[in-house]
Amino acid sequence: MVNEDFLRKINYIYRQNQLVRLKRENKQKEERIKELSKEGKKLIDDFGQKNKANFDNLNDRIKRLEEENNVLKQETNYYKEVFEKIPSFIRRIFIKEKKTITE
Repeated sequence: MVNEDFLRKINYIYRQNQLVRLKRENKQKEERIKELSKEGKKLIDDFGQKNKANFDNLNDRIKRLEEENNVLKQETNYYKEVFEKIPSFIRRIFIKEKKTITE
Protein backbone atom coordinates (compact mmCIF):
# COMPACT_ATOMS: atom_id res chain seq x y z
CA MET A 1 0.00 0.00 0.00
CA VAL A 2 2.77 2.36 0.76
CA ASN A 3 4.24 1.69 -2.65
CA GLU A 4 0.88 2.38 -4.35
CA ASP A 5 0.47 5.69 -2.53
CA PHE A 6 4.01 6.61 -3.38
CA LEU A 7 3.46 5.76 -7.05
CA ARG A 8 0.21 7.77 -7.10
CA LYS A 9 1.96 10.78 -5.63
CA ILE A 10 4.78 10.48 -8.14
CA ASN A 11 2.25 10.20 -11.01
CA TYR A 12 0.32 13.19 -9.65
CA ILE A 13 3.50 15.27 -9.41
CA TYR A 14 4.54 14.16 -12.91
CA ARG A 15 1.15 15.20 -14.34
CA GLN A 16 1.25 18.52 -12.51
CA ASN A 17 4.74 19.17 -13.85
CA GLN A 18 3.51 18.36 -17.36
CA LEU A 19 0.57 20.77 -16.93
CA VAL A 20 2.86 23.52 -15.67
CA ARG A 21 5.31 22.93 -18.53
CA LEU A 22 2.51 22.95 -21.13
CA LYS A 23 0.99 26.12 -19.64
CA ARG A 24 4.40 27.80 -19.76
CA GLU A 25 4.89 26.72 -23.40
CA ASN A 26 1.41 28.01 -24.30
CA LYS A 27 2.12 31.34 -22.63
CA GLN A 28 5.43 31.67 -24.49
CA LYS A 29 3.73 30.81 -27.79
CA GLU A 30 0.95 33.33 -27.13
CA GLU A 31 3.53 36.03 -26.39
CA ARG A 32 5.40 35.16 -29.58
CA ILE A 33 2.15 35.32 -31.56
CA LYS A 34 1.39 38.74 -30.05
CA GLU A 35 4.87 39.98 -30.97
CA LEU A 36 4.51 38.67 -34.52
CA SER A 37 1.07 40.22 -34.91
CA LYS A 38 2.39 43.59 -33.67
CA GLU A 39 5.27 43.41 -36.14
CA GLY A 40 2.85 42.41 -38.91
CA LYS A 41 0.53 45.31 -38.10
CA LYS A 42 3.48 47.68 -38.07
CA LEU A 43 4.63 46.43 -41.49
CA ILE A 44 1.12 46.74 -42.89
CA ASP A 45 0.79 50.27 -41.51
CA ASP A 46 4.16 51.28 -42.96
CA PHE A 47 3.22 49.78 -46.32
CA GLY A 48 -0.15 51.56 -46.21
CA GLN A 49 1.50 54.89 -45.46
CA LYS A 50 3.96 54.43 -48.32
CA ASN A 51 1.12 53.54 -50.69
CA LYS A 52 -0.87 56.57 -49.55
CA ALA A 53 2.14 58.82 -50.12
CA ASN A 54 2.69 57.32 -53.59
CA PHE A 55 -1.01 57.73 -54.37
CA ASP A 56 -0.94 61.37 -53.26
CA ASN A 57 2.19 62.01 -55.34
CA LEU A 58 0.54 60.46 -58.40
CA ASN A 59 -2.59 62.57 -57.88
CA ASP A 60 -0.47 65.72 -57.64
CA ARG A 61 1.39 64.76 -60.80
CA ILE A 62 -1.89 64.08 -62.62
CA LYS A 63 -3.20 67.52 -61.58
CA ARG A 64 -0.01 69.22 -62.81
CA LEU A 65 -0.17 67.35 -66.12
CA GLU A 66 -3.85 68.26 -66.55
CA GLU A 67 -3.02 71.91 -65.93
CA GLU A 68 -0.18 71.75 -68.45
CA ASN A 69 -2.51 70.05 -70.93
CA ASN A 70 -5.08 72.84 -70.48
CA VAL A 71 -2.39 75.47 -71.11
CA LEU A 72 -1.31 73.66 -74.28
CA LYS A 73 -4.93 73.43 -75.48
CA GLN A 74 -5.37 77.15 -74.90
CA GLU A 75 -2.19 77.89 -76.87
CA THR A 76 -3.35 75.60 -79.66
CA ASN A 77 -6.71 77.35 -79.84
CA TYR A 78 -5.00 80.75 -79.83
CA TYR A 79 -2.70 79.83 -82.72
CA LYS A 80 -5.61 78.28 -84.57
CA GLU A 81 -7.58 81.52 -84.22
CA VAL A 82 -4.58 83.57 -85.34
CA PHE A 83 -4.14 81.31 -88.37
CA GLU A 84 -7.81 81.59 -89.29
CA LYS A 85 -7.58 85.39 -89.15
CA ILE A 86 -4.89 85.41 -91.85
CA PRO A 87 -6.46 86.06 -95.24
CA SER A 88 -6.80 82.97 -97.42
CA PHE A 89 -4.71 84.30 -100.32
CA ILE A 90 -1.72 84.75 -97.95
CA ARG A 91 -2.19 81.26 -96.54
CA ARG A 92 -2.14 79.82 -100.06
CA ILE A 93 1.30 81.31 -100.63
CA PHE A 94 2.77 79.34 -97.74
CA ILE A 95 0.84 76.13 -98.21
CA LYS A 96 2.15 73.84 -100.93
CA GLU A 97 -0.16 71.97 -103.21
CA LYS A 98 -1.99 68.87 -101.95
CA LYS A 99 -1.08 69.58 -98.36
CA THR A 100 -3.48 70.82 -95.76
CA ILE A 101 -2.82 72.27 -92.38
CA THR A 102 -4.47 70.26 -89.69
CA GLU A 103 -4.62 70.57 -85.96
